[in-house]
Amino acid sequence: EIECIVGIRKSERNEKQKIFATVEIYTNTEKAAKSSNIRNTVNYSSIIKNIKKLLINKKYLLLESMAEDIAKLVLKNKKVNEAKVLVKKPKALPEGKYAAVEIARTQNG
Repeated sequence: EIECIVGIRKSERNEKQKIFATVEIYTNTEKAAKSSNIRNTVNYSSIIKNIKKLLINKKYLLLESMAEDIAKLVLKNKKVNEAKVLVKKPKALPEGKYAAVEIARTQNG
C-alpha cells in the first residue's frame, strides 16, 4: 500500500491516492534453502523499498505504465526469473471496488 500520483483526471494529477501493489517473484530458491544465506536469494525488503521509492518519485497517468515499471525494476535483479505485478486503484471507478492491471514478465521479456 502506497500513496502516489496516478491518473488522468486533473484532480488525480495533484492529489496522492492510495494504490495497492502485489508482486509475485519467481526465483530458484535451492541454493538459499541449503545455505540459509540472504546473498543466495532475493532480498524482498530491498525490492519493496525500491518500489516505494519509484512510485513516490514518479507521477503516472496509467496503471499499465506503473505495472510495467515495477516489473522492470524487479527484473533488474538477475536472481528473479519472473515477476507478476498487480496494481489496484481503489477510487478509480465510482461504481466499482477498484480498477486493476495485472501483468507477468520474465527475464527474457
